[in-house]
Order: sequence, then structure tokens, then C-alpha cells
Amino acid sequence: MPLTRRPKMSWSSRPHRYAGFWIRCLAWLIDSAAFMVAFLVVFAVVGTISGWGSNNQLVGTFYVLGTLLGLIYWAWFWSAWSPIGPGQTIGMKALGLRVIRTDGSALSFPQSGLRWLGWLLSAVPLALGLIWMVFDPRKQGWHDKLADTLIVRVSNARAAGREERRHKALEMLSAGERVPLSLQSLVRDELKARDRQRALAMLAQGQKVPFLMHSVVRDELAASKAALELAKLEVAAKARADRDRVREANAADRAAQDAVSRKLKEEGLAVKAAVRAERDTERQRLKEERQAAEREAAKHRPTVEVVRYNTPRDYQRDAQHRLENGWTLQAQSQETGQTHRLRRASGGALIGGLFMMPMLGAAIGGLSNKRTPGVITATWIKPPAGDSDASGVAAETASGTYPEPPSPQGLGGSDLFEQLKKLGELRDAGVLTAEEFDAKKAEILARM
Repeated sequence: MPLTRRPKMSWSSRPHRYAGFWIRCLAWLIDSAAFMVAFLVVFAVVGTISGWGSNNQLVGTFYVLGTLLGLIYWAWFWSAWSPIGPGQTIGMKALGLRVIRTDGSALSFPQSGLRWLGWLLSAVPLALGLIWMVFDPRKQGWHDKLADTLIVRVSNARAAGREERRHKALEMLSAGERVPLSLQSLVRDELKARDRQRALAMLAQGQKVPFLMHSVVRDELAASKAALELAKLEVAAKARADRDRVREANAADRAAQDAVSRKLKEEGLAVKAAVRAERDTERQRLKEERQAAEREAAKHRPTVEVVRYNTPRDYQRDAQHRLENGWTLQAQSQETGQTHRLRRASGGALIGGLFMMPMLGAAIGGLSNKRTPGVITATWIKPPAGDSDASGVAAETASGTYPEPPSPQGLGGSDLFEQLKKLGELRDAGVLTAEEFDAKKAEILARM
């Protein structure tokens, strides 16, 4: 609602409760007692400092000091700077009275001094100026009229001051000025109305309403908030629908990509399976051809055996049997007695060294050499069936004499190398395989 300037009320129309004669006399008695206590203390201090002096000096000091202290006491307590409350003395504070100006404001210190001087003048002519308040409608004595003051009850004075401050706050509101925080409680309703108008204008313009104004436009804010929430829900629903559509499109694209990937994978697996089957078939064919070639080569490959005989008798007996069955002697060798003597002597020396008797070991080696015969190693070859050349050689050998074992004195360590050389030639000629060559080689080396 619009604010209008209200006319200032006159103090004659305000309902003051003026303080009467007797209550003011009682307040004066209380103030006099308090004043006398303070005066006597100050007088005693001053008299002690000055040495008291004669009676005339004491009387003069008494009147001068009493006048000054009275002026200070009452002028100070009646003014706005009173320590117990503006316009209140000790007695007035005890009885709930206050001295104010007729316009409701507090007294300044010069006005309080003027009122005190007026009070002295009112008391001179038989206190007629003080008794005048009994007949005055506003209970004013001569000193009150001189200083333009009133003595009122505290509650009425507060009400008057509150009304005055309220009018001042209303005038500030009408002028568009900022109302001080101390006066805002007096015009709370008017402030709410003004804040509500401002908040509604801000809402109409789409501006943000300050937090302190939310209470005056709570309903409008609630409606605006509900509309805003509804708009947010609509936007959220639309965004959710858009996300669902995008998700469905992405799912369809993924399904199509998965189908294509699955098809390509299946085609790749089929191609790999076909290639693997073809490779396996080719490997199987090559393996069969290699096995057939090996079987065919085995038919034309002679059989080679390296036999070790401990005695010449064993050699002659086995040689006769083998020659009768188509075997051919390819090579033969015999370890000499010197080689056996060295081995036995070294073995005997080892045994003697273990028992701390080298001579005994040498004797054992010599004795064992005498009793150990030479070892004959023979390499036999049996030609494959159907080989006419090899069969003729075997028959010729079989019809002749058997090969005699080699003489122990004619053979040495070089025969072993000759055997290894012949085994290498047989391997290079294709008679022996690499596995058979390694086995025969290991067997010959083991006899060394």
C-alpha cells in the first residue's frame, strides 16, 4: 500500500501522565539524602585538605561547595547524559519519573542548569514557585515553565518517545530514505508492505528476490518455485527421452556392428579351417611319401653291426655263423696287450692309492694284465635281399676261409679311428642313417 505522510501530533493532544506534587516531593527527599551523603564526603575531604580554618571559612566553604555540587548533581542527572537514564535522578529512577522537554526530547546540560537555577528562584518566595505545580494542569512549576520541561511517568514518556520515533520512521519511509535498524521495529508492517511491493516488482521483471524478502512474498515465491520445478521436470523429461532415443540408436548400431563382426569372424574361421585342412592333407601326403621312400630305401640298405668279442674263439665262432648267413666283414680291430696293461696298471694304482700302498696297486695291475686277453671289434655288413653283388661277395667269402682275428701286435689305437672313418663313409654313402651312425660311434668310443 502507498505510504503517506502523517501529520505530527501536538503534545497537548498526547495522553501524558504528569507526575503530581507529592510524588515529586518524595523523589526530591530521596535525591536530597543521596546528595547530602555525597556532599558530606566531599566536604570532609576538602576540609581536611584545606585545614578546616575558622568558622566563617567553613560556612563559606559549605555554601559554595553545596551550590556547585547541587548544580553538578541535578544538572547532570536531569540531562541526557545521566548515568542511570536520560532525565532521571536517583529518586526519580526509584519512583519511575523522568524530566523531558515539552517536545518529548531529552534535556541538554545547559537546559538542565537553567532548570536548576529556576528551581532556586522558585523556592525563594516561600516556595511559591514549587507550590504552583499543584494548580497547574500539566503539573509545571516556575522552573519547569522557565526551562520548558515536564515531569512525566516513565511509561508515558516511553510511549511518547516511541510514537515520536515511529512518526520519524514513517517520514523516512515516505521520503524513500533508509530506516535505521533501531527504528525498523516501530514500522514493521509498513516495511513489510514496502518490501512486498519491491519483491513483487522484482518477480514481475524476472529478477532474483533477496533472501531477506522471501518472507513477504512466500506465496508468490512458492508459486514461482512450483512453476520453475515444473519447467525443470519438463526439460528433464525431454532430455531423458532424447537420451533414450540416442541409447536405442546406439544399441541398434552396436547390434549391426556385432552382426557384421560375427559374420566376418565366421568367414575367417571357415577360411582358416579350409586352409588348415588343406595343409594337414598336404602334410599327410608328404609324410606318406617320405615313409614310402624310407621303406623303399630300407629295402636296398644293408644292415651294419659292430660286434665286440672278448676272445678270438668267440670271434671265430660268430664269424663262421655270420659268413654262412650272408654277412660280410667290413672291418676288424683288436686292443693290444699294452693298452690292457696300462688300464690295469692305472686301476691298480688307483686301488693302491686308496689304501696308501702304491706298490701293492702296481702289483695288482700287473697280475690283472696277465690274466686279461685282448678284445676284438668287428664291423659286419649284411646286404639287402636281391642285391646280386653283395650276395656274390657273401657267397665267395662263405666258400673261402674265415677271416682270422687280427694280430694283437699289429693293431693299436689307430684302428678305432679307422673304424670311425669307415662308419662315416658308410653314412655318406647312404648305407647307414644318422641315428645308426651315432649309435655305432658311441658303442666304439665306449670300448676305448
